[in-house]
Amino acid sequence: MRVVIVTESFPPDVNGVAHCTLQTARHLVGRGHEPLVVAAERGHRTAAAGFHALPAARGPATGAAPGLEPRRPPPSRLDSWLRLATAGTGRLARRSTDLLPRLLCLAGAELRHRACGTVAHLDGRAEEALRSALTAAEPTGVQGAGPSGPSSVPRVSMEG
Repeated sequence: MRVVIVTESFPPDVNGVAHCTLQTARHLVGRGHEPLVVAAERGHRTAAAGFHALPAARGPATGAAPGLEPRRPPPSRLDSWLRLATAGTGRLARRSTDLLPRLLCLAGAELRHRACGTVAHLDGRAEEALRSALTAAEPTGVQGAGPSGPSSVPRVSMEG
């Protein structure tokens, strides 16, 4: 069977989407299928041209079909690093307003306990908090339930 995979990234990009897409394509080849991977801007343009053809088949097209070739060259490595350093850092700062202050407080508490020599006390408090959270999360009326016992989540095994 022929399969088209339209994706945002594919190797040589190094990220989770690229890795997952590559593994999916390899799996399909192993099963005897013929995957075609369409990635990044070229993939979006191919999909857009296909969608433009749908209304054009029913009547007059409402404009020129999008071109399949990118209009601009791909960004250079320097351009990618500059974008990461500017827009990426700004986005990270905006998204970190809830998590970052709490992490800084935890790091400060850790440093304070190390300076005072009370790290063992801090570890004991963390273990007690974990123990009480696990006890509170344990289902009632189920013998042996908990982190190592049976749970209500079914387990599924996928074998080739």
